[in-house]
Amino acid sequence: MSLPEGLTDYVSILEHFGAYEVSAMELYGDVFKLGTGFLTKAGEHRDSHEFNGNPIILGSFDEKIRREMVFEDTFEEQLRRFQEQADWAILNGLTYWGRVNDGQHQNKLCAFVFDYDIDKQKQEPKKLYNFLYGAFSESKLYPIPNYMVLSSHNVHLYYVLEEPLDLFPVVKTQAKKLKHELSRIMMNMYTTNIEKPDAQGINQGFRIVGGRTKDAEGVAFPTVRAFRLNEHPFSIEELNERVPEDARVQPGRKSKYTIEQVKELFPEWYEQVIVGGKRTAGHWVVKEDLYNWWLKKAYDEGVPGHRYYCVMALAVFAAKCGILNKKRVRRDAESLMGKFNDFAGAEPFTEDDVKSALECLDLRFCNFSRDELANYTGVPMPANRRNYRKQAEHLRRARAVQSVDYPNGEWRNKDGRPKGSGTKADVIRAYAAENPGASQRAIAEALGVSPTTVNKWMKGVRQS
Repeated sequence: MSLPEGLTDYVSILEHFGAYEVSAMELYGDVFKLGTGFLTKAGEHRDSHEFNGNPIILGSFDEKIRREMVFEDTFEEQLRRFQEQADWAILNGLTYWGRVNDGQHQNKLCAFVFDYDIDKQKQEPKKLYNFLYGAFSESKLYPIPNYMVLSSHNVHLYYVLEEPLDLFPVVKTQAKKLKHELSRIMMNMYTTNIEKPDAQGINQGFRIVGGRTKDAEGVAFPTVRAFRLNEHPFSIEELNERVPEDARVQPGRKSKYTIEQVKELFPEWYEQVIVGGKRTAGHWVVKEDLYNWWLKKAYDEGVPGHRYYCVMALAVFAAKCGILNKKRVRRDAESLMGKFNDFAGAEPFTEDDVKSALECLDLRFCNFSRDELANYTGVPMPANRRNYRKQAEHLRRARAVQSVDYPNGEWRNKDGRPKGSGTKADVIRAYAAENPGASQRAIAEALGVSPTTVNKWMKGVRQS
């Protein structure tokens, strides 16, 4: 396909497809939802449990590297300083907890940003034209980027997410796979002459719009410029539709409350879980048998394409069982590597893969459900807890044992309830009558029963 007459460079091609130039603040304002309170403001970041997470800008000032959190209310000021004074500066589409822009501190993914490889040595207008033609064609071979950024000889593609993606450990890996697959689709023989485009992670930084390019002298674009092509932000579902099922992102469950609402509504839970890092409410320590069961099951039934998730599940089961000895769990995870590397045709499963998957060895991930883990790992986890017997058979066997141990039915009261299993109604109501100001939680703690039990027997007793 030849270039239409008059299209001789990147800018003319972009304008041919309806693109228009935008400022750095227009692009970053869109990516990071500036003005909505999505980012933390300067001065709100001292308590690490209070802020929302922020992007991190990295730049070189007279060969000294400077790294800064970028805040909601000082974004433009900070950006301008790096644009005007830094030898080079980069930013990506992520926010982070704290001041370190590594994988462990990733918070949310706000935009997928691609380094579109055309040619490292010279401009290839025809390749860029082919790319945009494929995106805008009736068949829509791949999604139209929201922005194209021109940086020296390079082109960066920005796909802004409608709702930022929470980067749980498992989601990070899924997002990386999604990006790789989208990159493979977009960068083909018609759109690039690079035989093997670079594999790209989600943590990669890109030259800031308005900043200096890599080779500022003697190139067409000495300053990084941004052009808007598409005003429609992407949902993760829209991007998932473009890739095979095994490369899709499954967002984590979301709370219906903000962290500020949680602190106000559930202060005890906030102090214990968010500040203290203790187990989440509703979780109890499971016997180590569960952990050992999964370690064997992962070895026996782990399948290609799910190796990372099998190790992730091992970390989750360890947390559920109260096994927080990282050396032990890492040793057990590494015992799976030999088997996992025997899968025909699979890429090597490395120690870095193990390290990444074990980020789930954290009490915050105790509430991953059985169904979620089965879906991630590809290994069935039946709900049956009766040694895989049907309920009828299980009950028949249990009653048979009871009839042997208690031939005269001594284990039951006259009303059919097990002996010693009183309802607690009398003791709860008596305590409440003697302590009219006590809350249900205080009653539960005083009597050593659950708040649910107190609630059950206090319904209708107190007038609201």
